[in-house]
Amino acid sequence: MLLVNIRINGLASIIAGFTVAFKQITPEHNIRLFGGSINISFNNLPAIFMTVVPPLLFLFGRTSSSIMLNTGIFISWIYLRFYKRTGDIRGDLSEAFSFASFFPEFAHPLINVISNKTHKLAIKMRIIPNTTDYISLEDLEMGAGSDDYTIDEAEIEALAESERRK
Repeated sequence: MLLVNIRINGLASIIAGFTVAFKQITPEHNIRLFGGSINISFNNLPAIFMTVVPPLLFLFGRTSSSIMLNTGIFISWIYLRFYKRTGDIRGDLSEAFSFASFFPEFAHPLINVISNKTHKLAIKMRIIPNTTDYISLEDLEMGAGSDDYTIDEAEIEALAESERRK
């Protein structure tokens, strides 16, 4: 009888994780609601979830779901920012995907100070890898993911000539 009354939550954190993934993959795309009268950018989707959905969940007595929602956003961001591998590159260290980008512009300086100190502490505690571990210096000089060969001018001319003949 006790198992019937147990709630198992988790969908809120999964949906929150998808909002972060959408923000990373297609930040410039928009969702149009009600015939285009409401336009929501994927870039703002996690922030909307963090601010609008928890009060609604609290109203319906689902406080654990709101905690899971915010945790899902944070953990998804950590994974995509520091761990997800794309070829030889680990994570997305772009400024557009920084932690401050989840907040309004006026809060960026304060959030950057806090997140930079937290980042340094997490590196010291070895929770996240050091930034130098992401890509080697040799890859930076050559361009990440570039092949280890060079093409001389004769090969370029031969390729151009073969393209002209086609």
